[in-house]
Amino acid sequence: MSRGDIQFGKMEPEVEGQIQWCASATSAPSAAVPELVVPKTQTWSESQAAQLVFADEQHASRIFEHARHSVIHISTVLQQQQHRGGVEAKGAGTGFIWDEHGHAITNWHVVRDAAEIQVRFSSLQPGLYYSASVLGRDAFRDIAVIELVRPSSKVIADALPPLPPPLPRLKDSAGLRVGQRVYAIGNPFGLEFTLTAGIISGLGREIAAAGKRVRPMFNVIQTDAAINPGNSGGPLINSSGQVIGVNCAIASNSGTFAGVGFALPMNSVVRAAEEILEHGRVRHTYLGLGFAPDVLSRQMGIETGLLVLSVRENGPAARAGVVATVRAPNGRLVLGDIVLSLNEVAVNGINDVFRYLENTQVGDALRICVLRNGEKVNLEVELDEAPDMDSLVHAPLRPHHRL
Repeated sequence: MSRGDIQFGKMEPEVEGQIQWCASATSAPSAAVPELVVPKTQTWSESQAAQLVFADEQHASRIFEHARHSVIHISTVLQQQQHRGGVEAKGAGTGFIWDEHGHAITNWHVVRDAAEIQVRFSSLQPGLYYSASVLGRDAFRDIAVIELVRPSSKVIADALPPLPPPLPRLKDSAGLRVGQRVYAIGNPFGLEFTLTAGIISGLGREIAAAGKRVRPMFNVIQTDAAINPGNSGGPLINSSGQVIGVNCAIASNSGTFAGVGFALPMNSVVRAAEEILEHGRVRHTYLGLGFAPDVLSRQMGIETGLLVLSVRENGPAARAGVVATVRAPNGRLVLGDIVLSLNEVAVNGINDVFRYLENTQVGDALRICVLRNGEKVNLEVELDEAPDMDSLVHAPLRPHHRL
């Protein structure tokens, strides 16, 4: 696959997409074509009509009818600094009901800059909506939990039906296989509750760090089910009607779907949602190290491992005694430790560190093997919760485009 830009499908403006109607060209036939005669009075009973629908089509329709009631259309009003001239800026995305307590899942980039969030279901009459607020987010996995409440308008609140039930979820993403049929439900270009179908095209994909997201996304599902602006945060569903992932991005050079879409797997979503609901945030671990870019290390003759440029004061690595690169009084550069492995897992690139930390928890013990003055040294580290986005190990950020 050629590397197109990874585009996160946030902020579809709430205007109708440009729909191009396809008209067939006409030309003189080379031979007479028999006229197709359809009886004008032809009617079909429900049973006859059902016979015209293939079994797989009936199955897709059943999945859609079962799931669509729990899929939500999210409309946002952006914070004032996001626009000029007093024009109200709006955006849109998708989400789905998570539990019986009014919580829903969407992408963090859908609601990140929202000053106001409104949520609609397919069963709601025009003009009716739920209000929502962000309960917590996982900026690294691009997941947010929002809480739905009845709006302050008593007229609207009294007319709202109860919230729909949560969608069933796949218990373990590890069982997914390439080739499985999948369905995406969302609101592309403002077209509410649209169903698209495809297959799992790949597993274990990685999306590079970009913009405000300083860590890559791991174990991502690739699909050819159409995902477009407005689909972000919507469910990717298997043939059993279970949510297997949250649609989050596409690979495209044009900004529109080109056959390569991505969804965060359910294992990652469940972990983020459970931590948010329990702690109000996701507690990511960090080392407190700044590494030299991989290319620079190789240019300096470091063939394996990662050169430590900086060590965060009082961070996990500092307490363990990891040594940073410094400049001597005479101006000579004194190289710091070279990290070779984490718990005997070799690291030769920045993503190797992120990938290892992805499966750790606050308080976990970690053995770091470093090369110092030509000798290997083992250091014991107890992982801390990352205090903020800028405290984490940074990877070089790649240019990107957002939808």
